[in-house]
Amino acid sequence: LHEPDLLILDEPFTGLDPLARIQFRDLILELKRQGKTVFFSSHELSEAELICDRVAILKRGALVLCGSVREVAGDGQ
Repeated sequence: LHEPDLLILDEPFTGLDPLARIQFRDLILELKRQGKTVFFSSHELSEAELICDRVAILKRGALVLCGSVREVAGDGQ
């Protein structure tokens, strides 16, 4: 790649074996450390919790909730 400041990914972890998932997660975290913005969609909330500073939940194309992982996850209820 040409060192973009913004990377947009759609379900990037789908179909990856466990080792590839870890390696790809580490790559995204490295980009984050470099100050890059990584925007990705996922139905796997565990990945979002490990990677994201902020998350948004959409339902039928409408924004339902947006905030930090802690704010959105709440107390699990």
